Amino acid sequence: MSKKVANHIHRYKKINLGANGKQFYVYRCTKPACSHYVRLDLSEGKLCECNKCGEPMIITKVTLTSSSGKPMALPHCLGCIKRKKADDVDRIKEYLDGIKTPL
Repeated sequence: MSKKVANHIHRYKKINLGANGKQFYVYRCTKPACSHYVRLDLSEGKLCECNKCGEPMIITKVTLTSSSGKPMALPHCLGCIKRKKADDVDRIKEYLDGIKTPL
């Protein structure tokens, strides 16, 4: 009789399973003792853990087309995406122009 591993929310990482120069990308669960794989084209709508904050999230079209139209290597929720604020960009520009002293 086989032991069943306790249910968990998967934490995905994108890997290439292709052979002989072919590319076949899938999301693989990175949790120990879990051998779950899901094809990228079938992963939309699946529940998984965010790779940055660890909270549950659903894989959306944004996750699958975020970086230059390619799926995220380590899917994370939209709340964990750090974007530069306009203030920060202005301060950097002023610093580079020599107007302001460093913070």
